[in-house]
Amino acid sequence: MVLVLKKVDLLKDNVARLPMMESHAGPRSFGAVVPLSALTGDGVPQLLAELEKWLPEGPQYDPNDAVTDQLKRFLVSEIV
Repeated sequence: MVLVLKKVDLLKDNVARLPMMESHAGPRSFGAVVPLSALTGDGVPQLLAELEKWLPEGPQYDPNDAVTDQLKRFLVSEIV
């Protein structure tokens, strides 16, 4: 599990994050605790990097030299 703490931009300083992170984690064991602010983008790269560690690599559906005129959005919607 990854604990994501939102709205950290409302804290006055970074020192206030540590007690908040410890209190929210509680007795549970998390793989990571990531403070995040969607407003400022703070923590987004760290969250993506942490989630990438947990995601397995999927199968390759098309050969590397495949060419298409479809948008990536359409191709992903076909897989989903």
